[in-house]
Amino acid sequence: MSEKLNFHKLHEERNVLRNLDDAGELSSDVEQDHKYAVEGVHRSFQARDHGGLSGAKQELRRQKQQFEGGYVTDWTTIRASLGNEASHLLDTVERKSGALTSLIQSRAKKLREMNGNPKKTELYKALIQAIGSDLVSKENELHQLETEYPHIFRIKDLLAYREGLFEEGHIAEVPSVTAYLKKIEEAMIEGKPMFLHGPTGTGKTSLAIRTAKVLTGKEPEIVYCNPQTKESNIFGKTGIGIDEKTEKQVTQFDYGPLVRAMKEGRVVIFDEFTALPKDMMVMLKGIMHARVGDTRTVPGDGEVPIAPGFQMIFTANLKSEKNEERQDIPPEMANEFAQNNLEVRYQSVDESYDIMLARLMSREGTITMSPYDMEVTLPKFCQAIAEIQRAYTDKVESDMGGKEGLKKLVFNQRTVENILSRWHTKEVKGEEGDFVTFLDEQLSIPLTFREYSEKDRVLTAKILARHGLLSTIDPVSLGLPHDTFSFNAKSGDGNVEESDHSELYTLPNIADLDPFGKRSGEGSEDIDALVDTIEPPHTTESPNDINMHLKALGSPATVDISIERGLFTFSIDAIIEAKLRTPEGAKKAFIEADGGSASNPWDGFFDTTVDTWEPLTKTTLDTCIVSHGQTTQAQRAQLVTHMESLGYRPPTRTELLALAITRPDLNKIPDRYLTTLKEYSLVGDLQAPCFNLRVSGRRLGARYVSYDWSVGLRFLFVRKT
Repeated sequence: MSEKLNFHKLHEERNVLRNLDDAGELSSDVEQDHKYAVEGVHRSFQARDHGGLSGAKQELRRQKQQFEGGYVTDWTTIRASLGNEASHLLDTVERKSGALTSLIQSRAKKLREMNGNPKKTELYKALIQAIGSDLVSKENELHQLETEYPHIFRIKDLLAYREGLFEEGHIAEVPSVTAYLKKIEEAMIEGKPMFLHGPTGTGKTSLAIRTAKVLTGKEPEIVYCNPQTKESNIFGKTGIGIDEKTEKQVTQFDYGPLVRAMKEGRVVIFDEFTALPKDMMVMLKGIMHARVGDTRTVPGDGEVPIAPGFQMIFTANLKSEKNEERQDIPPEMANEFAQNNLEVRYQSVDESYDIMLARLMSREGTITMSPYDMEVTLPKFCQAIAEIQRAYTDKVESDMGGKEGLKKLVFNQRTVENILSRWHTKEVKGEEGDFVTFLDEQLSIPLTFREYSEKDRVLTAKILARHGLLSTIDPVSLGLPHDTFSFNAKSGDGNVEESDHSELYTLPNIADLDPFGKRSGEGSEDIDALVDTIEPPHTTESPNDINMHLKALGSPATVDISIERGLFTFSIDAIIEAKLRTPEGAKKAFIEADGGSASNPWDGFFDTTVDTWEPLTKTTLDTCIVSHGQTTQAQRAQLVTHMESLGYRPPTRTELLALAITRPDLNKIPDRYLTTLKEYSLVGDLQAPCFNLRVSGRRLGARYVSYDWSVGLRFLFVRKT
């Protein structure tokens, strides 16, 4: 039975509509339409179509499992969008990764049981060694698979990040989080308490909750600490209850979170520990040393045994200039944490970007957003957040010279969650509007919050503007000085228009995104065929060779292997070569290559009144595609110098056009701009022609060379000889 005829999904929708109807919030037409849909499913479902009553029941159970398991991720739709081969690979990777995770958790459980128990240490020793050997084998197997199919692992990670945001703790397990979890686990295996500290908004509490669930399989108990926290809020207190047998009032002890954790074998988390009064901190020291089987005296309730699984995690912002109200940790407690503490820091820009993608993804693994926002706005937002966090934890360069820091205002993942959640709500409501304007409006909210000092608000606004944000905002409207953006901020011209053209990004499209060049050195495969069909270059150089040379020259540029593996050769036949001798013939050939459509050619590309047309000098071109991220004019000039030292030059306008005519199949990479990087005086301005690869139709264009260019641009170079 198809997904659209799922009984459980339709009946849940019917219940929602019925509740709305009972409340008078729904029109009768909508209710009636859905009633007909449900009745249609009933009529179409016949037991005989499933081999009888037993088969029908099995099908209904399958539908229920499919529906309940698809709240967060619609695996059926995702597998269909990937195709059979890629879907099979993803299932294989998921299965092997799950087996590895289960093995790691099993070893952690056995190690915790061994701790302080000589008998179990002897019994489990051989088992732990066997698990260790199996772990190495499984890790090597997964590493080999990742080397062969990095794109599949990228898809797996993005889906895992999204699911993590919906689980308890609401945390995406990006690489830094995985590293933190491993360190916490290592300390807790030994039965030691763990102290997590770091700036506000780094995810300390989420890490603690996730660790608790992974290690014990149980929900943790949490003590939310503050200066008014009392002994009874932690241990519990005597109260009045009802005896179940006599149904009479009796005096009973109501356990607090710490005692419940001790008795039930759970992790207890002391959140914002340094907000506790010092005498309350010291009172916990005796329990921190307790091991399984020990007993501890609980005020008002006598001796309580420590059950297997009990553990203590503490989270806090340390006392500092930014947290003056917090308590210093008493020396005797600080000594307990000396070997068991972990500083949790803010995510890197590439991890922040991945988390944004995970938040934006639908349950079908798609994002509807403009290429400009996916490849420019969001990366710039990540970079701005990172600089704001540096200003909060340290200091950043001031536009007037010197350094400045933020006292109280900081952006973190809570900021991102709030903004993208509102964007999702806007989409659900069907409201129109571009993301650039929306983001500027959301960023304006904290900038007008007068709880923050004007100094903090001005510096934050300047940082955002330096990264090309707030381009639609006047600083005066924020209550900030009119000259707040008087420095050389990045131009926002055209941002709104480009942001308004949304496209559907599928999961493979999303996995291709790499605005910070993190994965540009990884292998790549065609997700549909997983075979290499690209003609080898006429050079013995590999992308890695060129990357090593560029790195040695101090360049951040890398070969972009997402387009034809970065190095490829194309040949121009005699007929096309003849047409390319004149601008009129070139324009005609371009239109013919695109099936008779002009595909929005930029007139200046064929303009001969200002610039002399350049016929081809060779008909076989060895090319290299380079990614640099967003660039300034000076950085582009340096890139040309570096590539020329490696034997490559920018192609001519005609050579770029020859590629567009010869290789119409390049449309498979959405919204990548291949540019000559060669400067032309076109229609009175200094510009560089670009060939825009678009799923919806290719086009020619140009960029002003005085601008800072977006991360979507890829620079095309041609071998000199």
